[in-house]
Amino acid sequence: MSHTETEPLFDAVLYPHRSLSPRGVRNVILGIAGALALVALYFTALGAWPVLPFFGCEILLIWWAFRTNVRDGRAFERVRLTREELTIARVRPSGREQHHRIAPPHWLSVDLTSRPGGDNELRIASHGKSLKVGVFLTPEERNELAIALRDALSSATSHLDDTTVALCSEQAVAIPLSLVAAQVLKPCRRSSRTSRSM
Repeated sequence: MSHTETEPLFDAVLYPHRSLSPRGVRNVILGIAGALALVALYFTALGAWPVLPFFGCEILLIWWAFRTNVRDGRAFERVRLTREELTIARVRPSGREQHHRIAPPHWLSVDLTSRPGGDNELRIASHGKSLKVGVFLTPEERNELAIALRDALSSATSHLDDTTVALCSEQAVAIPLSLVAAQVLKPCRRSSRTSRSM
């Protein structure tokens, strides 16, 4: 396998969209916890101290929700296309990996289906099977991904067409030459036999 065949035509790593960095998440949790603590102190000053456990539970729930969100942000997908195959690697937040391979990639189709509410769904299909890609992306990002994948597949297909044309041209030249050689040799053989009989 040559280096040209293994060189990627498309290689992208897809991450879930996150508006806050880990540091931003920490600052938000501290801010909410501080505000709730002030409210809890106010109610305690009024004599309503039994509300303190409820405020504590709220802080824990907020912390758990943000922690889960950050953990889910560790998931990613890698889509890699070469002239020989398309591979999709999915890595879950736990670190578990799942790999999909489609070869050859020349029969692939990239289907972007619109959904109600302005959403869409991106699928890569081949031989009656399809696979969702970029589920955690925004509709705009999935649209951009679909365009980029189609362009890369077009490049791979055009390479296949050029190779096929080259092979067919070589065969078209070889066949007439073999026929010509056969036609040239046959009269020679006949003439030799005729001379012997004479």
